[in-house]
Amino acid sequence: MRDAEIDIVVDLMGYTGRMRTGIFAMRPCPVQVNFLGFPGTMGADFVDYLIADETVIPRHEQGNFSEAVVYLPNSYQPNDRRRVISDRAVTRAECGLPEAGFVFCCFNSNYKITPALFGLWMRIPIMNYVRLFSVLLLFLSAVVRAQSLRAAQPSAFPRRDATASC
Repeated sequence: MRDAEIDIVVDLMGYTGRMRTGIFAMRPCPVQVNFLGFPGTMGADFVDYLIADETVIPRHEQGNFSEAVVYLPNSYQPNDRRRVISDRAVTRAECGLPEAGFVFCCFNSNYKITPALFGLWMRIPIMNYVRLFSVLLLFLSAVVRAQSLRAAQPSAFPRRDATASC
């Protein structure tokens, strides 16, 4: 990055699973910024700025951060307001879901739902009751989905493989 004369580098991960703090610790750029993926302080002298909003970091909390906090108006999280939202309600039947029951959904990045994590979810006490009346939707690769369901069996949701287009 130094050879390419890059002036600003932005860390989107912070202290999360796929962090690259080692690169930032070598200070490859004159200005280093923490944004979006980890809205807390890095507590490190190699991160200069943290981009946030006043909901994520109220101004009176700035003293708890090693970085200078740069505030965006309204929200620090970019969203696409031009994304088309369906003009009709999609039915459970169209998605291959039962008419009754709670539907669990997780829209995180796929890599975050490991077989071990999924197995932990299945051991949450309320799941003994809820799993009898619920469906779990995971948007995962086929391999990770199969591994997760195997890790949770036999205590997991009853197996009903369905292909849905929703």
